[in-house]
Amino acid sequence: MRNKKAQELMLGKTARLVLSIIAIAGLSYLILVNWLPGITKYIVDTPLDYEDQLAESKQQEQHFITLANEGKLYAQQHNYDSAATKYQELINSPGSDNIVDTQRYYIAKSFFETNKYDEAMLHYRLFIQKKPNAQQQMIDTAYSDLTSIYIKKGMSEEANELVKEYKQNYPDSNYYAQLSIKLTG
Repeated sequence: MRNKKAQELMLGKTARLVLSIIAIAGLSYLILVNWLPGITKYIVDTPLDYEDQLAESKQQEQHFITLANEGKLYAQQHNYDSAATKYQELINSPGSDNIVDTQRYYIAKSFFETNKYDEAMLHYRLFIQKKPNAQQQMIDTAYSDLTSIYIKKGMSEEANELVKEYKQNYPDSNYYAQLSIKLTG
């Protein structure tokens, strides 16, 4: 009797083990059937010339840095037309999406300093629209200069809306009071 119970217990454990193995095999099959094509596609689509692309990317990044530095140098020399040209060249460069937002600020500032308000307005709007992770000082200056442009162009409604937008987007900033003074002063 005791042997019979031991055999039944052993048979039960064996059955559970076999069922577990079958379940794992079935799951493995599903994974291979459903995921293998995606993994294979990823492996096949990975370029073989990755190192060449990386070298090209570094060269392109160096080109962007050179253009940005040249623009900054021109701006420091108050040669804003040349600065704007360099920044515009950078913005128009293929693959420059990651740094364009910050450069938009600099090109807008260059146009603003040369009283080219329509161009400055365009680039400040684009800069503000992206809400970049730029320094708060750059964001404040963009709002301030754009508010000034609106006031100079007689666009008081747009200036008021811009100041309200600033307060909404940056409620903890003390700069709102300075923008409000521009509207009244």
